Amino acid sequence: MTYIGLFFESLIASGQLPASGKLPMVIPVVLYNGTERWRPALQLADLIERLDPSAAKYVPRLRYRLIHQSQVPRELLEASDSPVADLFWLDASPAWDKMLTGLSRLRQHVPPEEESLRRAFQVWLEEYIYPKLEVRPEDLPKGLTLEGMEIMLSERIDQWNRKLAEKNLKKGLKEGREEERKENLLLLLEEKFGDVDPKVRKRINQGKPDLLREWTVRVLNAQTLAEVFGDEPAR
Repeated sequence: MTYIGLFFESLIASGQLPASGKLPMVIPVVLYNGTERWRPALQLADLIERLDPSAAKYVPRLRYRLIHQSQVPRELLEASDSPVADLFWLDASPAWDKMLTGLSRLRQHVPPEEESLRRAFQVWLEEYIYPKLEVRPEDLPKGLTLEGMEIMLSERIDQWNRKLAEKNLKKGLKEGREEERKENLLLLLEEKFGDVDPKVRKRINQGKPDLLREWTVRVLNAQTLAEVFGDEPAR
């Protein structure tokens, strides 16, 4: 409501009202790219407290058009020639091959004469989309046109995919080693002290690697579970 009011004030002050002299119709649009259900009210009137039924007709009413990006069918995006559909496509692209397809579509739908729109997309890609796909800023030449971005992506996509695969493999191996440490510690505790209660299991699952190693060493000489976790001094 505030944005629309300021827009109307600007039109009036600059003498840009329609020939009718009336204010133009404005449809507010909210683009939501989250995955959870949209929870805020869609109607301004729902946010205003009612004092008396007789005053209901004076309650401001303003409804906005919500577009939930993740609920727009992929088939509809593919069939559209709109840069907005390209934006949705790129935002939802999980990998570089899909990104390359979306960038090719965007380049075709935003002609060179639309300089400001092209620049807006370039900045958006550099600052939002590429970091989401774990590309470091130093790996990207600055100021590339959409055509330059498409060429750059097609040349580097295999290299980036290999780096991403290597990173995911190393992460998986690291997480696997930590899970193995936790399982070994639980086995030692159960062998020495019997069944381990859920609180202890939760504590182990949340333990950092250094703590897991320290607890495992303490099992050798500890007489109680409390001694293992340092809750009481070893005897």
